[in-house]
Amino acid sequence: MTDADTGSGASLAGPWRVVLAGDKDAYRRAVEPHLPELLAAAARELRYRRAAGDLRPQYLTADELVGETLARGWRDRARKPAGLGVRAWLLGLEFKVLESIVRSERRARKLAGVSLEASVEEEAQALDASDEALWEWYQPDDLLR
Repeated sequence: MTDADTGSGASLAGPWRVVLAGDKDAYRRAVEPHLPELLAAAARELRYRRAAGDLRPQYLTADELVGETLARGWRDRARKPAGLGVRAWLLGLEFKVLESIVRSERRARKLAGVSLEASVEEEAQALDASDEALWEWYQPDDLLR
């Protein structure tokens, strides 16, 4: 196995300079050998995230995750550490992209639970038995402040 196969930074120092200059074909050639591994890692991580309840089923496919990773890689290509190979950089980037998606999904779920259109009566009905006892004895103040 050569350095190019393992994605070591030493063999790609010259071609990566071309990528940094904005050559999209050079970027494609640099990432293409790693696509099967990126897809396998994405599928494995998505299965785990769905089983853990972090993502809804069919919310995101492995192809979409890899595509987002490659797009972010192109945009952030100047941030790739010089000593880090393309393979390791892309795998790390893929996990960062997925973590970002999971965080935004959690935020969306949390916000979806709050509705400004729901009436107070609906919220009161949703309370458990211990909270209902509180509403039975609570009397509002004479003056609203």
